[in-house]
Amino acid sequence: MKSFLGLLTRHRAIDKLRKRNTTQKFLARWQLNIYENSSSTLPLEEAQSQEQQKQLQKALSLLPVEQREILMMNFFEGLSRAQIAEKLNLPELEHKYLPSGLQLMLLDSDGDAVMEATTRQDNKNLKFEFTGTYGEAFSIKLELFNNCFQEDFIL
Repeated sequence: MKSFLGLLTRHRAIDKLRKRNTTQKFLARWQLNIYENSSSTLPLEEAQSQEQQKQLQKALSLLPVEQREILMMNFFEGLSRAQIAEKLNLPELEHKYLPSGLQLMLLDSDGDAVMEATTRQDNKNLKFEFTGTYGEAFSIKLELFNNCFQEDFIL
């Protein structure tokens, strides 16, 4: 009798686990189907997208006209450097330069600047050489016209 009750309990537990697994798979498929068939975005996603678009437009408006045209042709129209040069009657765009006034900062784990460099009109390149220990946290911050981007890293 003990073995029968043990076996019965075991089989009921397995049945419940199978049912739960089947239900979870169904819900996952249902959510995926709704997401794939939905053409509208969630309100939060739409708000974030609109905010990003505003920030992008603001940053683009701060660039000189020629740089803005080149950037838009490259990223939004997908034109190569050679195609852009031909379209704007410019010499071949062989080198990519950073905009003047771009500030690059290396921050320690506390957020304090350890190294800084800024592009100038006569030198539009930036280069940092630094060392650290395995597992050490640091951040890189880029700033241009009061717009900034920061990314955290671990060695």
